Amino acid sequence: MLKKLHKTCFYLTILSFCLSKQLSAQEQTLKVKFGKVEIEEFKQKPSGKDSLANAVMLFDIGDISFSINNNGRWVYKFSRHKRIKILSKDGYNYANFEIPIYKSSNLKEEISSVSVASYNIVGEKVIQNKVLKDEKFTDKYNSYWTINKYTLSNIQPGTIVEIKYEIISEDTYDLRSWYFQHEIPVLHSELTLAIPEYFQYKLNSQSLVNLDLVNNEVISQNHSGSITSSSDSYRSQSYNFMCNATKRTWVAKNIFAFKNEPFITTSDDYITKISFELQSTTFPNDIMRNYSSSWQKIVENLLELESFGELVKVNNSSKNIISGFINEADSTEIKMQKIYNYLKKSIKWNEKTSIYASHKSIKNIIDQKNGNCSDINLTLINLLNSANIKANPVLISTRSNGRHPGIPLISRFNYIIAAVDINNKRYFLDATNPNYFINCFYEDALNHKGLLVDLTSKEGTWIPIEPEKTSKTTITNIFTLNNDAQLTGSINLYKTNYEAFYAKTKLDRYSSKEDYIKDYTKNKSGLKVDDLKNQNSEIDGVFAETMAVTIDDLVEEAGNLLYFNPLLFERTKENPFKSDERLFPVDFATPKEENYKFIFNIPDGYSLEKLPTPILYKLEDNSALFSYTVIQNDKQILINSKILISGIVYPSERYFELKELFKNIVNKQSEPIVLKKL
Repeated sequence: MLKKLHKTCFYLTILSFCLSKQLSAQEQTLKVKFGKVEIEEFKQKPSGKDSLANAVMLFDIGDISFSINNNGRWVYKFSRHKRIKILSKDGYNYANFEIPIYKSSNLKEEISSVSVASYNIVGEKVIQNKVLKDEKFTDKYNSYWTINKYTLSNIQPGTIVEIKYEIISEDTYDLRSWYFQHEIPVLHSELTLAIPEYFQYKLNSQSLVNLDLVNNEVISQNHSGSITSSSDSYRSQSYNFMCNATKRTWVAKNIFAFKNEPFITTSDDYITKISFELQSTTFPNDIMRNYSSSWQKIVENLLELESFGELVKVNNSSKNIISGFINEADSTEIKMQKIYNYLKKSIKWNEKTSIYASHKSIKNIIDQKNGNCSDINLTLINLLNSANIKANPVLISTRSNGRHPGIPLISRFNYIIAAVDINNKRYFLDATNPNYFINCFYEDALNHKGLLVDLTSKEGTWIPIEPEKTSKTTITNIFTLNNDAQLTGSINLYKTNYEAFYAKTKLDRYSSKEDYIKDYTKNKSGLKVDDLKNQNSEIDGVFAETMAVTIDDLVEEAGNLLYFNPLLFERTKENPFKSDERLFPVDFATPKEENYKFIFNIPDGYSLEKLPTPILYKLEDNSALFSYTVIQNDKQILINSKILISGIVYPSERYFELKELFKNIVNKQSEPIVLKKL
């Protein structure tokens, strides 16, 4: 929701328009009236791969047009009309509608009209139920956004819900994007856009389905009305003029549901939509005004802001802060680590993301002991530079915020980390979490690139933001079998990099060791932890844990045979790649390696009946592999399962390779060890 509410954000992923030849607009567009629901519409349903959908959007029609308001200001009207058929109880949430409205000191929006209703068939008649007063809500999301909510009652499978509304917006700089695709199938979606000749917009499209441009023409528009005087409400000035406008209509039909898949940044990076970027305006008797910017201009403006540039200026206050815990004799690396540790312990992140600080000074941030990511990391950059350590901000659009289009748009950034250069080596620092360490920062910020703002040259440069090390998990289990068919032994856990960070952060959530053990054993039937030791908790990027355990329920007996899975609770039970196809990349965020070692001592009175067979499966370029090795040495069995994903992003064309890889993992890791009683 927050991502959709960033009013100043442009969705500028520039891909080619999937436009077929122009067809007759009358043949392709829909003309429907609110409340005129036909019985035939209740029979409509999706087919094919969406046949089990819990709802279907019958149509979604949008229109954007321009006019002049009573204050003489150009505004645009955004109209939307859609109908949804509820197919099951799981689709009841589609009877809830939300309309976000923006308002600032110099820009405002308002809902000029709205109609909401639901429809059911009673006998052979369509019965309409309009939204009631107590089904309308207004939620103040923040100082800029208000959410108007409508919740329809009397909903059941087969109900059709409908909403039609109009918004008048003064923000002609940022037109609302149009989404042809949604998380439910859409039978018909269309957008009509009429832009007066005075406005020049760049239209950006990304598409997983065909968009038909059914109309593209220049029309003549008449604009007439009166403008009320700002100083005297009784005085007004009339206007009446003609201008040309470019009118376009896009239509898409039978659009499949966009399903969120594992290992994706955000659906907004790929879903079918059109967005708009204001390039310039040219009004009569006025110069052309260019709204496109440059990175240099953006950086210069940032450094002049109190909420950014002022906070990174070194002053005596900053030097006084660091003088209390660093020594001149310290090496540059040690100074960096001390300042970094100080910030991580001194300020708590409020979990808000922004490239602008919410406090006015470094002293205020430290005194308040909390702040957003920019409060914390701009303070970090200031203190590092106060110690003569070169540090610069890196602006990032997080994974959940969507990829940055790469063109000069400051509004698409929402996170900051620090880039520190020492002896020709670069380090990335993020002090928003006490468990972060050098080159391990907010995982949502691992969106492949960031804009480094050089505080000296006042230039912006794109740099890669990728983990330099593989995050590893190694589990070594040493077990034997007692006379009660219990597995007894030890579980030794060792994690590095991001996996270590996750483990430490999880451990910190528990107030006692007992609570931690209780949660660890939950959903692990028969597991009893007799002893637990955490090691290396203060070492960056390392997490080590040893448990003495007894397991009751994992060994199955069938006559004189005993079966158990050597991966115990760690096997991969499901293939994360379930879809028959994937139209967008697989993004793992970080390289990963998982090693599982199982050492089993066969007790007296038993013989080995059957072992899993070894396997090695790898991708053609060796960027991912799965190996399963089995070694028997007299009464001891050693099994080693290894999963390595060294690539970060795999194009959709390689989806089936990854799917097959994990299919082999699931199948092999399900194979048991079989013992026989003598």
